[in-house]
Amino acid sequence: MQKKFKSSYPVLLFASLSLFFFVFHLANAATETISTIRQNCTGYANCYTSLSLWESTRQRDLVALNELETVIIEGVWTTPDTTAVTIDGWTTGPSNYINIYTATDARHSGVWDTSKYRLEVSSGPVINIMEEYTIIDGLQIFRNANAGTDNGIISLNVNNANSDVRISNNIIKGNGLGVGNYGSGIQGVYNMSAVFKIWN
Repeated sequence: MQKKFKSSYPVLLFASLSLFFFVFHLANAATETISTIRQNCTGYANCYTSLSLWESTRQRDLVALNELETVIIEGVWTTPDTTAVTIDGWTTGPSNYINIYTATDARHSGVWDTSKYRLEVSSGPVINIMEEYTIIDGLQIFRNANAGTDNGIISLNVNNANSDVRISNNIIKGNGLGVGNYGSGIQGVYNMSAVFKIWN
């Protein structure tokens, strides 16, 4: 009787290629850099007392550096963050994005909570997103408008069909006082090719 043997080379080749692509992916994965936002930064490195201060200090080309920027808002907040934020001056990409979120100790539970992080401003949009790959998750946002427009989060300049802006699990409100005022929780975008994902 003649015996037939199957070569193990295809299996070994597949395993070798799989290992190669796994190692290649790890070698080329973006490096995560972490900043924290706290009311009191005493004893903390890479810590900022407002989201606006973080943004103006950390602007850079994430693609060239092959980094992604993670911003964790944490700790006790007895007073609000009161400076509007414009996210601009960065270079971002699909793997080199900005991720801003609240940790459990600073995050609301689904209702407005003055003991948690909240961003309250009285002029301009509260957050203006001008970078194409940005995530905003778990914030409380209040636009205290006595005149003019009343916008929580605005993003009118993102115009890349491959963009990925995600806005999730936020509470956004405003008072909209004054005759002729108008407002929106989230406003965007003039260019319909941009990609926005919004959910709670």
